Amino acid sequence: MLSISLVTAVAFTVFYSDGSVQAVVFADRTLQKPLEEILSSFSQERGVEVSYVYGSSGFVLAQLELRGSGDLYVSDGWEFAVKGLEEGLLDEDYFEVVGCIRLALIVAEGNPLGVSSLRDALLRDDVVVALGNPEHVTAGVLAWELLEELGLEETVLKKVGDGGVVLVDSASQAAYYVVMGLADAAVTFNVYTNLMGEGVDEVYDPAVASVKAPVVVALPVNRGPLAEDLFNFVLGHSYVFADYGVEVGGSC
Repeated sequence: MLSISLVTAVAFTVFYSDGSVQAVVFADRTLQKPLEEILSSFSQERGVEVSYVYGSSGFVLAQLELRGSGDLYVSDGWEFAVKGLEEGLLDEDYFEVVGCIRLALIVAEGNPLGVSSLRDALLRDDVVVALGNPEHVTAGVLAWELLEELGLEETVLKKVGDGGVVLVDSASQAAYYVVMGLADAAVTFNVYTNLMGEGVDEVYDPAVASVKAPVVVALPVNRGPLAEDLFNFVLGHSYVFADYGVEVGGSC
């Protein structure tokens, strides 16, 4: 039975009358698998229930702000992690990069349309490309910056209008669109070539693959008593991220 909540009505570390504690993690869905593998061990060792709020990095940061507090924030890039610092939601003393991920151009297994590069995909009329919405999706922000460098932003704007490009709400959704046949190609993170197994292939485009983003682990300013333990546990087990395509300790 729930007895009290910590700090305010929207606080997220929750105490129960039997003395147990629940911790809540706000994380980009791209990092769900390694994070849950790590924190399942934490949960077992400490007898603590850990629950998750998933979505794009921008979405979960907004949820953290809306709900007032939390116990851990995990982002797949600088954009929204730095925004969290600037807006006073995250603690700069507990803000660490555990590794890097990179962008990848993915297609359905076997590359049935013979896509050769991002430019090829965007200039063709028979290819639908999924991109993350740059308003709240790190992969979308990075993809849009790349499109500007390649001089393709006008092409993309036109294709958004005619359905040749679809803007999605997360890097994971971009990958799922390819798997489900809703898009023929997607710019997402390389971890999805691992997570989707045989459902997708990567078309190696050097321009896309050169774009990297940090995996950031941070503590909210308003947090519960388990937060620092969670933070240190994730850092101490950061090697797990390597099994999912993260370059642990790499330079971004």
